[in-house]
Amino acid sequence: STRFIKNGADDFLRKPFCPEEFFCRIMQNIEKMQHLKEIKMAANQDYLTSLFNRRYFLALANQIHENLEDSKSYVLAIIHVDDFKNINENISHEMGDNVLIITSKILTQHFEGHLTSRFGGAEFGLLVSDNDQECITERIKQFKLVVEKHTIMAKNVDHHFTVSIGGTIIKSESSLNTILKEADKALHDAISKGGNKSIMNGFIDLG
Repeated sequence: STRFIKNGADDFLRKPFCPEEFFCRIMQNIEKMQHLKEIKMAANQDYLTSLFNRRYFLALANQIHENLEDSKSYVLAIIHVDDFKNINENISHEMGDNVLIITSKILTQHFEGHLTSRFGGAEFGLLVSDNDQECITERIKQFKLVVEKHTIMAKNVDHHFTVSIGGTIIKSESSLNTILKEADKALHDAISKGGNKSIMNGFIDLG
């Protein structure tokens, strides 16, 4: 039995065995597998929004980057909630949390099937692909408009919030680190223009 365990077995049961013990051990191993799955998900997910965290997003983005399809266009975008510090300080931290949760829900609904993440703080990551690049930029514009029109009630007052978006086209010859820097530069350009802007590659203003 010792040699069995050393070679990778999870459990050992001598024959003849009691059926009750056999089923009990099966259930214990199933529960262990479920716990491991929960631990893995907890390590890869953001606790507040349930989106992937930055580390896991970058790991998956790297896999996609290494297997780009010639027939598709890929865009990596970084999304930032405008004036998030003021939302926390002037309204409430609960309001700030609600803004992040709602942004994540709109993001996952609008880009269902694509890679989404909360990078941390008020920043989110998005990697989206399509056969038509214009479709991607249009979807990003529409996402920004949906966020802008959304209303949150706090202290009996309706509040609106906006996002700034910086994106870049993913190219196989560029490293993922370079792509992230380009998206981050585009985001800073969008914020510097007053926020509520979408900018691709740092120079194409999507509005």
